This record gives sequence, structure tokens and C-alpha cells, in this order.
Amino acid sequence: MVRAINITVKPPGRDRVHHISPEDVRVVLSRLPNEAYSRLKAVHFNDRSWGGRMLGYTNRGRREIALCSFPPE
Repeated sequence: MVRAINITVKPPGRDRVHHISPEDVRVVLSRLPNEAYSRLKAVHFNDRSWGGRMLGYTNRGRREIALCSFPPE
């Protein structure tokens, strides 16, 4: 049985945008091996890229993934 992964989206500030959509993430998640998918709890879209130096990160237990927004160019 496949369980749903919680996907949260925080609107980015200023001119930054999320370059991928939650639908794109669902496609990638559907291609993960069962071992990796079963550990994942959530995917977050946020605005914490630290000036464009960080694309995304995981929490310490690697159960949640955060994807950061960037300027449109």
C-alpha cells in the first residue's frame, strides 16, 4: 500500500519562484525505490536558499526534504 507524502508550499517572497511544482515532485517520488519512499514523510517548498547558495536540504533524520525558491533567471 502506498501512503501519501505530505507536500507543503510556502509562497516565496519578492521576485523568487519555485522552479518545480508539487506535481513534478510527485512524479519523482513515484520513481523512488520502496525503501526510500517508505522513510519519507514530507516535502516542503520554502524560501530559505541563503542568497542562492542552497538548492534544498533534508532534516537530520532524512525523513523530510525542503526545496528552496530562487530568482527567476
